[in-house]
Amino acid sequence: PAPHPWTCAVTRWRPRPSWCWALRRLRLVSGAGHDTNQQDTIAPAGMFFIACRAERSRCPEEWADLAHWAAGVHALALAAFRLDQTQFHHREGDILMTIQQSPVTQQLAEQLVAWRRHLHANPELSFQEFATSRFIQARLTEWGIPFTLPADTSVVGVIEGNRPGLTVAVRADFDALPIDEQNDFAFRSTQPGVMHACGHDGHTANLLGLAQLLSANRDFPGRVKLLFQAAEEQPPGGAIGLVKAGVLDDVDHVIGLHLMSDQPVGNAYISAGPVSANSDRFTCTIHGRGGHGAMPHTTVDALLVAAETVAALQAIVSRRIAPTKAAVVTVGAFHAGAAPNVIANEATFTGTVRTFDPAVQATVMVELERIIAGNCQAAGATYQFDYRKGYPALVNHPSESAVLAAAARAVLGAEHVHGQEPMMGGEDFSYYTQVKPGAYLWLGAGNAAKGITAAHHHPRFTVDEDALPQGLAILHGATLALLGA
Repeated sequence: PAPHPWTCAVTRWRPRPSWCWALRRLRLVSGAGHDTNQQDTIAPAGMFFIACRAERSRCPEEWADLAHWAAGVHALALAAFRLDQTQFHHREGDILMTIQQSPVTQQLAEQLVAWRRHLHANPELSFQEFATSRFIQARLTEWGIPFTLPADTSVVGVIEGNRPGLTVAVRADFDALPIDEQNDFAFRSTQPGVMHACGHDGHTANLLGLAQLLSANRDFPGRVKLLFQAAEEQPPGGAIGLVKAGVLDDVDHVIGLHLMSDQPVGNAYISAGPVSANSDRFTCTIHGRGGHGAMPHTTVDALLVAAETVAALQAIVSRRIAPTKAAVVTVGAFHAGAAPNVIANEATFTGTVRTFDPAVQATVMVELERIIAGNCQAAGATYQFDYRKGYPALVNHPSESAVLAAAARAVLGAEHVHGQEPMMGGEDFSYYTQVKPGAYLWLGAGNAAKGITAAHHHPRFTVDEDALPQGLAILHGATLALLGA
């Protein structure tokens, strides 16, 4: 067949009729059905393709000309449309060219920032995110997306495609932390002692963007479940409530991503296998016998027993866990005494345990109480010990990890997609991958040039908002790929 007129117009060249070849152009159509070359167009599948496949002719010179022609189409289209990512391959026998335009227009990118800043300025603690939940519900209602409220303040929207198929769930968490924000930008937290210090405002903005994109153009098979999840920061967390409510019962795949201020913007990290740890907590209260600070021989100093115990706990990882295994034992809070001349009657300390291996987790639990009991017996004190298992280790499944990695390469370029080293942080997305195949991607959102370097859970934490359209494009591409669109 003859080439598409647009192709000839761009290249100002006509192929020789002796060639056996085919050219396909997929037009970009917005959700409203408008033509392609509008700045505010949203592609039905988030991409714009020019695919050319040629069978080698009998004349090598003709084949060389065809390769040169395809390269010209690629370069001119890239310049004309200012497209984000391109791929151009030709080898002996065929040419395959793909030009991809991000689904995130400038207008949508600005909207992502506006949503994120609104949420950042109005943070709410875990299980108290009532206004945030209403904000999400209002956006879904605006776009005609039905939703349910299956657990806590979580919101689950459902977008049906235009034909039967699989079900893919995409998750974003939306709770904040009990931290007094020290940033001075205009959209800093308006709630004293509460701030978004882990990027959940950005996660929610991304999922709202995905909802808008997919609801505007439903040319895909199956359906997408939007998991706007409460309370990731506070165990037992919001994920387990959604699982128990049956939200994932009909789901075939589940995906999500996390913005990371300690990694540079424009980079993504994902691997199959364990990527976050079992996240447990413990509390210990030592009961002694208080008394006058000048007469310690008449007392059992609970503060001293507790301090010696905390120091002894540090030997668990170095002397009870194999060097080839990973474990963390951290005591993060210690409370005892009220006056300088009074020996404490009671001391309480709390901490966290992080492991990957269930056997290591069990060993740490046993060793903690063994050391506490031994120190108390030696000093004549008693104790109360409470150990609570938290989020299980997050394990990425291979197929979903591969899809997310491919989507990230399409958006960021292959050189900016890396393997993810297992980290000791906890993440309740793990409950989803325990019951359904899924994967979680980490997306760089730090930028030293902009002064965005504060760690997660720091009072000056923020993210580079350039990561928002990147995250949305990755989620959009991966979702459609898993649906088979």
